[in-house]
Amino acid sequence: MDSLKGEDGRFYTTIADNALFFPVMEMSCGRVHYFPELEYWYNANTGINDWYSPDQANYGRAKNHINNLQKHYQCIHQAIRQIEKALTSWKT
Repeated sequence: MDSLKGEDGRFYTTIADNALFFPVMEMSCGRVHYFPELEYWYNANTGINDWYSPDQANYGRAKNHINNLQKHYQCIHQAIRQIEKALTSWKT
């Protein structure tokens, strides 16, 4: 859950997509694919978006924190192998 928290230790109030999906892509072990077709439409004219709002400064800080300061996640297969190895050595 740390990927969802800012520098102050509180949950981000903005930019949730980056906080959730960047770690998911990192843990996917490179199994992320690009689809050129439009799958989801972000409508910027609603007044309730993150990136074009009165809270835009907070968006910028959260974006920089996520992109530059958050720890990177390990490929999930590597993590599982480490857990299995630890359990095997613990049982013997």
